[in-house]
Amino acid sequence: MLGWFKTLLERRRLRGRGLFRFYDPSERRYRYADPIAVHQAIHEHPKLDEERHFAALERGEEPETSEVLAIVREAFGASKFNASSGTGWTVSETLQVWDSFMAYIDSQKKSIESRPNWQSPTESEFSVDQSDDTTCSADSISCEAAANCESPTESCQEVRPLSN
Repeated sequence: MLGWFKTLLERRRLRGRGLFRFYDPSERRYRYADPIAVHQAIHEHPKLDEERHFAALERGEEPETSEVLAIVREAFGASKFNASSGTGWTVSETLQVWDSFMAYIDSQKKSIESRPNWQSPTESEFSVDQSDDTTCSADSISCEAAANCESPTESCQEVRPLSN
């Protein structure tokens, strides 16, 4: 009776981990996979020539299409469809999981690209006179020792060496 509630809590717990959720047709349930591990398992497979295999997959050419499908099933821990037992993934099920995985990867790329590119200043971005014990940071509006800073909008803070 409370199975839906357990499922909701499990999905909420796993949401923040960045896992790829997909429907496994052979087990008739949703499973989770580490998208980086799956991506590496597919794209770093020794039998995969990405340019040749993916172009052939788009055109539906054999034997490359069957090879890509076998690599995808291997990456997701699934087997090829067995007609006598009814287990495993069919070609269309494998393609469906592959398409949803690629859509997930694209959505993750877009969400990363749409984030603002905020960079904090690093020491290498500022020149500091090493003879003077001051460093510059861009955290403040005023600049007390403008001679040691690159621009007047940066503030200079005195740095004292730690005493033992």
